[in-house]
Amino acid sequence: RIKPDWRERDDAPVSFRLVVDGEERLARFGQIVDAKKSVIVKKAPGYRVNAIGWNSGKNDESDAPLVKKNFKPSYSLDRAGNIFRVEVYRDNKFAGMFLLRFGMAPALTAAKKDKLPDLPGKESSQGF
Repeated sequence: RIKPDWRERDDAPVSFRLVVDGEERLARFGQIVDAKKSVIVKKAPGYRVNAIGWNSGKNDESDAPLVKKNFKPSYSLDRAGNIFRVEVYRDNKFAGMFLLRFGMAPALTAAKKDKLPDLPGKESSQGF
């Protein structure tokens, strides 16, 4: 059974600064961010970052290097254990989220416009 976790929503900025494999980028909420090794979500005043499936021991995971080996595979959105959620909050209000997909270089996926393939995958008929 799935129980929804209802939260107030914050009118947040539509993007956040990231460092993906050493290169600075902007990520829009709802976007899939591809990385080979690591992602750092840059600190934004008044906002808190929560990487789902990774426990840093801190309340805010801004400015911390997010690497695949530190995530629990059971929190992955795919069975391969490569896609994880990053949620952003402001004053306990949900501001937005984006997905981290490990194992792909940003340059290789830029042409795909950050979308999942539209072909069925081996895990389900939805392709993820």
